[in-house]
Amino acid sequence: MIKRATLHSAIVLALLGMSGMAYADVTASTVSSVNSATVTTDRGNAPVTIGEVEKEAPPERGTGSLSKELVKHASPNENFQSVLRNVPGFTVTSSGPGNLTTNDSTFTYQGFNSDQIGVNLDGVPLINTFRGGTNGQGDDHALTPLGMGQFSGVSVYSGANTPSETGINALGATLDYKPRMPTSKFYAEVSGSGGLYSGGNGNSAAGGFSINSGVLPYTGTKLYANYYYSPFHSFLDHVYSINNNYYFAAVQPYNHGMSQLSLITIYNHEIAQQPETVPLALLQKYGRNFQWARDIANNHTTTSSYTTIVGWKSILNQYMLAKAKFFITQNTNDRTAYANAAYKDGYEGYSLPTALKGYANPSKTGRPSNTYNPTALFGNSYNGTQYQRYIDNFGNAGFMPSLTFLLPHNTVTLGGLYMFSKDNSAEYWYGAPDVPMIDGTTMPGMNMIRVITQMYMYKALRQIEWVGFTMQRSSCVPNRS
Repeated sequence: MIKRATLHSAIVLALLGMSGMAYADVTASTVSSVNSATVTTDRGNAPVTIGEVEKEAPPERGTGSLSKELVKHASPNENFQSVLRNVPGFTVTSSGPGNLTTNDSTFTYQGFNSDQIGVNLDGVPLINTFRGGTNGQGDDHALTPLGMGQFSGVSVYSGANTPSETGINALGATLDYKPRMPTSKFYAEVSGSGGLYSGGNGNSAAGGFSINSGVLPYTGTKLYANYYYSPFHSFLDHVYSINNNYYFAAVQPYNHGMSQLSLITIYNHEIAQQPETVPLALLQKYGRNFQWARDIANNHTTTSSYTTIVGWKSILNQYMLAKAKFFITQNTNDRTAYANAAYKDGYEGYSLPTALKGYANPSKTGRPSNTYNPTALFGNSYNGTQYQRYIDNFGNAGFMPSLTFLLPHNTVTLGGLYMFSKDNSAEYWYGAPDVPMIDGTTMPGMNMIRVITQMYMYKALRQIEWVGFTMQRSSCVPNRS
């Protein structure tokens, strides 16, 4: 039991915000009635009640947010981006639990496209550092790095903010998704929901389970895991996605509750038939749900997303708080687009969404590396390029340390980010569905590597104002295959 502490100690404990730690506050609703204590400051001020944290403090300088309840009770049609429409300033084009879109920008915020917005999970960048955004760019139109059951809220930081809250590529804003974390009480849940579109064309459903261990005896460990299955059939003809989302989180206090280790692991797998843009005249003729028949044109995608974050934080003394995170993210996109060669001149006067390659024969390309001869195998170049397979695999790995000094009249934080990013992409042509990924059947690909080093220092005056500086160094090395 704590007998004496300074006000600085209480502030440190509040910043750490972990189970078993103390939190200085005068609002009874944010303090547990269990394990509370009364302390007197060194300066003779009135006693301050401290106790276990039950709620998170409001985000610093956040201009918008999504609450835990709103996220929990979202429609089964929602995804981690479409739910943003509940925040003023967002216009979202992404749809369905599979995060489907027909263009590279999945949303806009106050005039900025999605590739101009930083996206973090617990402060860790989720974006493709080369193309921007978490998906959409590079024709990644069906990718789910974060499922609805894997975060408990979102904070939106508009424009420039404190360096620790500004994401990579954050020209317009930073979105910081809050991960689902284990709580102190045991529970288990089974859930399901679904619905039909009016008119009977298309349906959506979601189901799964979650389990929270509570505080395990002897070790104090807390565990949380969930699984959700989300089949979705759009009101658009032939468009669907099937998602399997897995999530696990653990918290381990040690050092008498003064330090904590945490683990977050996510794996999401998706199979989808992507929507395509359609000429207005065909929509007017066949209805708003029109998409190309699958024997004329289609776009089939298999994707996966993996994220692991290992966190550490510790109260070093009454004036110093240290934190560190190690992280790795990996996203794979394997898409095969089909265009029927019988419609090489168009469908009812309009071009198909995927262009056939009449120039693919080696004698016409001028590229010695392209040894694939579609005419020899499939009769002509159009038949031999009906199936076009596109690969885009990107990911990040890095380390984020910070050290906070709680001084008598302000708070100073030193921190940084070291991140290694990689993006491998290639396009292959063939005349049959099983497109081989071999040399000679490919367009020139791109292998890109980038190293980002960022350092910052900022000073918070009464947690209202901040000043600081940021240095960033990055290098990109493209290698054409």
